This record gives sequence, C-alpha cells and structure tokens, in this order.
Amino acid sequence: MQTSIPQTHLRAIIAEDDAALRCTLRQIVQARCEVIAEAENGQVAVELAGALNPDIVPLDISMPILTGLRRHGPSETSCLTSVSPL
Repeated sequence: MQTSIPQTHLRAIIAEDDAALRCTLRQIVQARCEVIAEAENGQVAVELAGALNPDIVPLDISMPILTGLRRHGPSETSCLTSVSPL
C-alpha cells in the first residue's frame, strides 16, 4: 500500500551556486514545497526573497557574493528572518 505525502502550501527559493546540486535540491524540496525561484548566489537569493516573500530559502553556506552564513550575521537586517540548519 502506497501512502501519499500531504501537500503543503509552502513556497521556497533554492539558493545554490552549483547548477547540478541546485537541480538535485529542487527535486528534494519539491516533494514538500512549491519552488518559486532559484538563485545562483546569496545576493540574488536575498533580492528574490524580498520580491517573492517565500516561506523557506534553503541556502548554500559557501556561495559566491554573499554566503548563507554571512547573510544571517548579527548585524545583518534582511527579509530572511530565520535560520534552520538542514
């Protein structure tokens, strides 16, 4: 007997600089969320998050331009307000 995963209405932006890994991450996240955009660096992720207001943004911690960790330093202000390691 196959059980179905309940669909949620969470909206996600995938933030990963490696295209192949971004594709894999998209497949994983799509099992539970609607992927509304993808970003190849942290700056684009922040801009997209400000414009699209996603529920979650899985961030690569070592992206170019603006890393996932740096984005959430204590002095940063952002539309990205919560960090949960995956």
